Amino acid sequence: MKDGEGRVSARDTSALTWDYTKKSLLWLNVRLLWAFGVWPLSNSRLHYVTKSILSLLAVGNAIENTLGVWANLGDMEEVTYSLMNAFTIAAGVAKTCHFFLFQGRYCLLVRRVDAIVSSQRGYCESDPEMLAVTRRCRKMALRMTVAAFAYLTALCLIWALSPVVVHPGERWLPFNHFPLEPAPLPLYYELSYAVQSASSLLYIQVSFAVDFFFTVVMIIITEQLMILNARLAQLHLYSGGGKLRITATRVLRKATTEDRDDMYDELCLCIDTHQEIMRLITFLDSVMNPIVLTQFMLSVMAACLTLYQQTYSPDGNSVMKSASYLPTPGIEVFVYCWGAHSIREQGEAVSEAAYSCSWFDGSPRFKRALRMVMCRAHKPLVVTAGRLYPVNRATFLSLVNASYSYFALLSRIHNR
Repeated sequence: MKDGEGRVSARDTSALTWDYTKKSLLWLNVRLLWAFGVWPLSNSRLHYVTKSILSLLAVGNAIENTLGVWANLGDMEEVTYSLMNAFTIAAGVAKTCHFFLFQGRYCLLVRRVDAIVSSQRGYCESDPEMLAVTRRCRKMALRMTVAAFAYLTALCLIWALSPVVVHPGERWLPFNHFPLEPAPLPLYYELSYAVQSASSLLYIQVSFAVDFFFTVVMIIITEQLMILNARLAQLHLYSGGGKLRITATRVLRKATTEDRDDMYDELCLCIDTHQEIMRLITFLDSVMNPIVLTQFMLSVMAACLTLYQQTYSPDGNSVMKSASYLPTPGIEVFVYCWGAHSIREQGEAVSEAAYSCSWFDGSPRFKRALRMVMCRAHKPLVVTAGRLYPVNRATFLSLVNASYSYFALLSRIHNR
């Protein structure tokens, strides 16, 4: 629900509907999560069925990974496979549980993003520069989401079908290999194959869907900051009213005073938008920071194990599978760092955009308000990981270094 000023109520955590997503900028990301059984868009009992299936697959995958480690103690290659799968699925399970616990906050986040876009839509429709910004950012969001899931589809096919193609008739499993002879139960191999494939393929898709949901939110916030910066830079006298300068001194003075009032009023609108964006970023951080921290920790471990597997595995099939998987943890970390860094850059650009306007033509109160905007813009707009450290490009580099450090440690242990 929206209040009288068009803002979304902070208490509006009601569930989204399919009709609402038709007009939302996040429609693709929300519907992807719906397709994977995570985000309900109706009160259908089907959602409770999908919840049960997700829970059973998580338990089944945990059992399979535990068996894989226990049955292959001493075989570092097979244990590495099991741990790689465990860390990857753990990220998807953690994100799914977080969504189920805080579903209302996710719905509120979507509504607040749509509200801030709606508040600046009128400026975009009348300005080619701002319209170009919105088109560029939204094409980027769409292409990144489609490219990510195209990569995942190819990755899933490689991992799920490789035992059948590379080791036909040998009863290998796609992720966790352990002895199945004699089989403890009828159809045990088929059941294990189905559980490993379904749980791994579903949860890695869910993990990416949540990651790119937040990434698209950050892209839209960056877009709105760029539009705000354009609005600030365009503040000047005689700015679009089609007014003509009149030679009569008294009339000119009156017209100038009115234009200065218009400048101040427009600046106040810019300040309101800036404050709304800052509140949205704070809310985004409160929803997202546990997910980011969990993803960073698990991605570092998964990347380390993948490097180890790719380096020391003598099997060409293992090398191919590890090489195809390696970009996965890197992508999941990078999209958060890139999106948060873009928000920070555009937040800092607010001060420069404010200084670029015709402030020297403004009234004294306009200049005072503008100084306040510039001072506030010097405080970075930061997204954090677990409220412990900021997320930006430097963070991505530090995590890459951490992954290599763990890999070097495993290599030393392997060479002893």
